[in-house]
Amino acid sequence: MDDIEQRIKERTSKSSYSILKADFTKLSEVEKFMENSIKQLNGLDILINNAGTMIGRFPIELMNEKNF
Repeated sequence: MDDIEQRIKERTSKSSYSILKADFTKLSEVEKFMENSIKQLNGLDILINNAGTMIGRFPIELMNEKNF
């Protein structure tokens, strides 16, 4: 993660960004991640979730912890 953060810094010197880590297989970490993100960033406009796999396709509002 440190290498990725360094590469982003080199390429986006005038941009504002945050890198936050969490284990999205654990609901408690997801909840803590969201709480901390909103506090640190005064809200959350865009989230890029680069985790896991997706088995089947269905509307996001039907997602539950078991399916995740």
